Amino acid sequence: MTNFDTDTLGQQKPKSGEITNILSVDIEDYYQVEGFKKIISFSDWGKYESRFHLGLEWLLQILDSYQVKATFFILGWIAEKYPQWITEITRKGHEIGVHGWRHRRIDTLTPEEFRSDILRTMELLKTLDGVELLGHRAPSFSITPHI
Repeated sequence: MTNFDTDTLGQQKPKSGEITNILSVDIEDYYQVEGFKKIISFSDWGKYESRFHLGLEWLLQILDSYQVKATFFILGWIAEKYPQWITEITRKGHEIGVHGWRHRRIDTLTPEEFRSDILRTMELLKTLDGVELLGHRAPSFSITPHI
């Protein structure tokens, strides 16, 4: 039994009357978040041990066990250094979204910096698995009514 029908364009959609929930995950490491910005500079990221994959591996197993799909918003920096994890996420049927290259708040970027950041990340993610990118999540939820 499946909770989805296929529409005329071949896209899956929830069956009528079914409850649909959305699950999304930001893929970033502990030293890449806003709280560490003043302590750990971008140029030092490569000096720190990455741990994002520990939680990611565990989460992918849980999602598989319940046959649940999620959207994973990926930092370009992570995708460049660890492309195997992007491949694993898409291989398991999850959606990939853009989370910027290096987790910079978009309300601090010029329009050109924002465009460049997003395009760089999109180009890399498309190259890795040819995935269709439909979503973007602003780092640190930095969307404002004016952006």
